[in-house]
Amino acid sequence: MVFNLEHIVASHSKAAKENLTVKQATDTIKLVLNGFTDTLKKEG
Repeated sequence: MVFNLEHIVASHSKAAKENLTVKQATDTIKLVLNGFTDTLKKEG
């Protein structure tokens, strides 16, 4: 899956609907992307 700016903006819009702060939404996105990165590094 490729993440681009549209995905991030959509995530922030959804976060607003779910009463999350932009920081909470950003932290969640970073957590997911870091998980993908770690998995790719381990599995090559």
